[in-house]
Amino acid sequence: MKITAKKYVMLALLDRAFAVASKTAAAPVLQNVWLEAYSSDDAPTVKVTGSDSEITMVVQSNQVLIEEEGNALLPSKVHDIVKLCPDSEITIETDEKAATITCLAAFWEIRLESDTYPDIETDHVPVCEIPKDSLQAAITRCRGAISSDAIRAMFLFIQVTGEKMRATDGNRFHQVDFPFPMEAQIPARGVAEILRRLRAMSMENVEIGETDRHYTFKLDEDMLIVTKHTTEYPDVERAILNPSLENDIALQIDRKAMIEVVKRVAITADPDTSYMTLVFNDDTIQLSTLDKFSNQSKEVIDIHWPHPELTVGVNHEHYLGVLSAMSTPQIQMTLKSTGGNNASLGFSEEGFVGVLVQLRQDLGDAAKGSDRVRPAQMDPTGWGFEGSLSDQVHDESGNLKRRGRRARTNGATAVALADDSPELSVSPEDIGAILDE
Repeated sequence: MKITAKKYVMLALLDRAFAVASKTAAAPVLQNVWLEAYSSDDAPTVKVTGSDSEITMVVQSNQVLIEEEGNALLPSKVHDIVKLCPDSEITIETDEKAATITCLAAFWEIRLESDTYPDIETDHVPVCEIPKDSLQAAITRCRGAISSDAIRAMFLFIQVTGEKMRATDGNRFHQVDFPFPMEAQIPARGVAEILRRLRAMSMENVEIGETDRHYTFKLDEDMLIVTKHTTEYPDVERAILNPSLENDIALQIDRKAMIEVVKRVAITADPDTSYMTLVFNDDTIQLSTLDKFSNQSKEVIDIHWPHPELTVGVNHEHYLGVLSAMSTPQIQMTLKSTGGNNASLGFSEEGFVGVLVQLRQDLGDAAKGSDRVRPAQMDPTGWGFEGSLSDQVHDESGNLKRRGRRARTNGATAVALADDSPELSVSPEDIGAILDE
């Protein structure tokens, strides 16, 4: 194979293909991209495929000169070379063992792998066309609620069903009205790449298709292929959305003003929990945070509040995220007058619903420092509302006492890690016996 193209053409192809290529050694061949050069009735075409087995990007260009047709498995080093080439024509020539890259007076020879690239299904059966701006806006408003915890695999998707697009991580929930005439679960990895390509594409509509094993997105001349998953999406309506609809207090708040207040108050939030307290009383909302060094912030917003005092705790990052996903100047926030750990905050505007599950209020006791129960020792506080919201550690300083029970002997010194654990007395004979074991 031998092809020649301008640097910007070659770089654009490799950029888009390597963006989805595997970054791990689990499938070494997928760390490469598959380049094909062929001539058709229309024009000479170079097609480059990159994949991590979950998502695949197929890109192509006719702005090439093909001196010899063929194909090759190109490593990421070729991509690095093209990035550093001068703005001129680049020639790539390959045989069974190596690729040579030339640009002006520069020359490189790169050894090629002899492995075989997987046969990836690229069929595209169109189902619908969606305006790219609508698709981009809907995904942007939902993606903030996708879980970042790979252990909870069921939350690593955007779900599209019943003309609704939604995402949750078990503690927050975003839902957008979206006229999508098909059922789909788009994995987080595919969501990120769809957004990246939507921002760059020039055509006004995205052609979306479906096969037995994949969803396909036609983005200009590129084809993004997303593997279907068999993971069952949780019943988020029952567990998160429906309880929030029972909230009996509704407030109208200035969205932009609230965002600014949250940003200021969050400066002293504890980094372990991102906990922020909201106290509703006397026609005000007091927002406050406290970290383990006793740094604290407070700010008050005037509202209409003809109800008894109510205190709730939320993750300030999640609170800011749901506000940022909305667009109208005035938004509605709802609460449950009875409060309690099972209560949640609801947010709504036309076409959008958001929910934040309330955090346990004892997580706001950051001033207790290392004696405080950390998130690693907690059950999930949000999923589901009928599940356990209690901590598995049953005393205030559970972390420290748990470590105390695992006091260890190191050489001739034994240290009790908890203040209330009995002191350990170790004799030289005991130490000898321990070392012999």
